[in-house]
Amino acid sequence: MMYHDNYWNMGMMWIIWLPIMVFCFIFLYRFFDNTNKNRYSEKESPIDILKRRYANGELTTAEYEERKKALGSS
Repeated sequence: MMYHDNYWNMGMMWIIWLPIMVFCFIFLYRFFDNTNKNRYSEKESPIDILKRRYANGELTTAEYEERKKALGSS
């Protein structure tokens, strides 16, 4: 009976430690991942967004010029 209790305790330890190890791995991966840092640190300016939308064809020339003027950019 004593061996049965040891196997049960060892099984319960994995149930507790496995989620902790997974959480640590995910935390370290996100902390050292450089691709996410660039995405959040470089924000587009409003004029850059406007130029990108115009280049994608989302805006007509008239809309582009009107919004460009409203932003105060030449």
